[in-house]
Amino acid sequence: MRGMTTCWWAARRLDRYIDADPSAQLSTVEVQRLERHAATCRRCAADLAERQGLNESLRRVGTRRLTEPEALERLDAVAAQLRTSGPGPL
Repeated sequence: MRGMTTCWWAARRLDRYIDADPSAQLSTVEVQRLERHAATCRRCAADLAERQGLNESLRRVGTRRLTEPEALERLDAVAAQLRTSGPGPL
C-alpha cells in the first residue's frame, strides 16, 4: 500500500517539478522525495520522462521559425493558378 500512496503523491507533483513554476514551487524536501521515488519506481520514472519529453517538444514548437510571408504568397499564387487552369502537363 505504501508504494501506491507514494506514486499518488509523486503524480500530483510531477508537473510542478517539471515546470519549476516559481508560483507553485516544490520544497527542497519534496524535490528530493520525488527524485528518490522516480529513481526506484519504473511507472513514475516513465511518467516523468514522458512529461519531460512533451514539455521539451512544446518548448521547441514555441521557438520554431514561422514561414516567410513571401513564400506563403507564392504558394497561394500557385494554388490559384491550379484552380483556374488545372495542373497542366506533368
